[in-house]
Amino acid sequence: MYVKNFRLTIYGQIITGALDIALIGDSGQAKSMQKIILNKVLDGKFEIISCGTASRTGITYAIDTYRGHRFIRPGVLMKSHGGTVVIDEIQHMEAKELKRLRSVRSDGLLRVDRIISGEYPCRVRLCMMGNSKSGRSGIISSTIDLNVSHSFSDQ
Repeated sequence: MYVKNFRLTIYGQIITGALDIALIGDSGQAKSMQKIILNKVLDGKFEIISCGTASRTGITYAIDTYRGHRFIRPGVLMKSHGGTVVIDEIQHMEAKELKRLRSVRSDGLLRVDRIISGEYPCRVRLCMMGNSKSGRSGIISSTIDLNVSHSFSDQ
């Protein structure tokens, strides 16, 4: 069996980049075990980050200063260009950052327009994993709007 015509939207905006996997479900359903399987199956760079413990800067970027010079400290998306990123505990990501993630995924670029500016390539395979916000029966629809259209066929 396979699923086709899968679409994922964040706040009603379709992600036009290559979103490979979104696993949303109850705790204890082995979502986290999939990280181990993905790491063994996929080639190239492979990074895992948890929104439960990481800040926005760990995912996107930070602006740091060293000896009076400002520079961009890349987050996991920039470091993993051309590879795979697993973002676990996605239900902990703030709405503002989810919108930013949609832009990065759709464009394949991380745009920085602060005291330093630039565009940085961020084309990655992305796996987002999360638990239901409202417990065992809900979906995290207050944070991520999943519009899934599917059909199943035996292959």
